Amino acid sequence: HTRARTMTHRMLYRASTFGGALSETLQEMELSGDLSQSATRKVLECFDKELVKALDENPPDTKTSGKLKVKGHLHSYNNVGSLWTLHLRDTEFILAERPSSITVPVAKVIAQIMPET
Repeated sequence: HTRARTMTHRMLYRASTFGGALSETLQEMELSGDLSQSATRKVLECFDKELVKALDENPPDTKTSGKLKVKGHLHSYNNVGSLWTLHLRDTEFILAERPSSITVPVAKVIAQIMPET
């Protein structure tokens, strides 16, 4: 019962902008056959766990920053305005602060270049 409540609490962050974008991208990849259902579930579980960990370690009035290293083979890319879309193969996502990583056969990364303030 407690485990189910903890998982539901963790899954709330999937409704955030970042969590929604991640879920949508994973669903697209799953529907196109580039990612299995179990790989999608594993990525979302890692997202839930790491986000909760980051929020627990940082009070709400502080910024959470970290570095994510991405290693993979660039399959294709597109740039419209300041929005980049990268399609990667055999991709490893590595958190710099923790010795943890996840490897997926296919990844889609969407990044926006923000103007300096």
